[in-house]
Amino acid sequence: MENRLGENVKTLLTESGIQFVGFGLKYGISFISTLVMARLLGQVEYGGASIGITILAVVSTLVLIGLDTGVSRNLPREDAAGKRGMIFSAGEIVLPISIGFGTILVILAPALAVNVFHDASIASSLRIFGLAIPIAAVMKLAVGAIRGTTRAAPRVYIQNVTLPISRLVFLLIFISLGLGAVGVAWAYLLSYMIAAALATYFVVKLTPVIKSGPTPRMYRTLLSFSAPLIVASIMRLVLSDIDILMIGYLKSTVDVAEYNVIYQLSSLTTVFLSSVSYVFLPLLSKIDNDGNSEMGSLLYRSVAKWLFVVTLPFIFVLISFPELTLSLIFGSEYVSGAPALVVLTLGFFIHTIFGPNVESLASIGETRTIMRIDVVAAVTNVFLNVTLIPMIDILGAAVATTLSYILMNIMYSRRLYRIEGYYPFARNTAPTLIAMIVITIIATICIHVVQNPVLQLVVCIIFLIGFFTIIYLLAIGEDERAIFESITGTPDPDLADVLSNWNDS
Repeated sequence: MENRLGENVKTLLTESGIQFVGFGLKYGISFISTLVMARLLGQVEYGGASIGITILAVVSTLVLIGLDTGVSRNLPREDAAGKRGMIFSAGEIVLPISIGFGTILVILAPALAVNVFHDASIASSLRIFGLAIPIAAVMKLAVGAIRGTTRAAPRVYIQNVTLPISRLVFLLIFISLGLGAVGVAWAYLLSYMIAAALATYFVVKLTPVIKSGPTPRMYRTLLSFSAPLIVASIMRLVLSDIDILMIGYLKSTVDVAEYNVIYQLSSLTTVFLSSVSYVFLPLLSKIDNDGNSEMGSLLYRSVAKWLFVVTLPFIFVLISFPELTLSLIFGSEYVSGAPALVVLTLGFFIHTIFGPNVESLASIGETRTIMRIDVVAAVTNVFLNVTLIPMIDILGAAVATTLSYILMNIMYSRRLYRIEGYYPFARNTAPTLIAMIVITIIATICIHVVQNPVLQLVVCIIFLIGFFTIIYLLAIGEDERAIFESITGTPDPDLADVLSNWNDS
């Protein structure tokens, strides 16, 4: 068991590192795009563009009705004829639905702009985003088919490289031409066209979709698997995107711009969790299939602690210096969103330190539990948004999202502990967290006493050095250093014992 645990940890960290590069590239380029729009458009136009971007993301996912996952799951099980039938069947369902929803958005764009979002100027950009819906849906479906071939590289080329880079290039071109929010919409449309074309190329190359032969339709097989995923997809979208649309409805496009900036910035702290989760699910699923619950528990707790450690410095900066961070990155007009940035950052931090709990539940087959919890979290989020946004503006949306994430993670982790005995917190998590709170309070007081921006930056650097020192002293000990040595190639035959001691420390 000890050797296998060591192998599993090294596999997890190695593969997560590869995924981190891919996710980091995607998140990084997307964040640069956000920066370009926030800096060059102004709050009103950027807010209007953010509404269109959110609608595109939500609708292009909903129209898939889970079939992208259905195709990726069922494709490896079929022969050549079945593969063709699977892809054609999914396309024949998704394409008309996506065209229909896109057409509806194109037609209703003026009414939505005036009656829902209270800004007639965004009607033109909403129409263009409507045109992009079927194209984005085709790209996502094609990526699902590619995933079913078990090839990882094409997905990285499409989603992590081609789409964000082409979008950034078009954004720079169209915004420099003075097209504003309409230019943003065109940038999204054209970048999705390029990504969809590349995805289609890979589908043709990697599957027998254009080869001659029988092509049986497999609607029932696809829909029977994908139906439960529709509810889960809707709930996840409600949790992640509904606040943008509700701010647009209840407030203004300026508030949307401000909230979207802080949401994008704070969500960057989850890139480590996303990278680990992608690899963690199949790895834990294999461990569970072997019936080794003790190894699964050790691995889960190890991952949760590492996520806690690597995320802490970023959390410290965003919580201690929110005004300085927003001013330096996005400009002084976004500084008023600092309280909401702190609240959202706390929410994503709590979400991260609970570890990959939903992936753990999925690996042991608890998909119905996940769906029920997602429904509760999404309904809670909507209720809190409706209640709090009229009272405290975008801070209300931040509080709603944070409380929903906390509730969701508590329910996930409670269920996981009851079934498998997994829990995310090691013994030295609490003292490290207490030390973080103390130094964050001191840093916040100092930054408010010092008014000069240059001196504020110096204070930030000094406290960041102190923060890394605290992490080193409290969170990283001999066990962690032994793991680092093993990753870098230094022989360590007692790695499993190290991990066991680490989780008990």
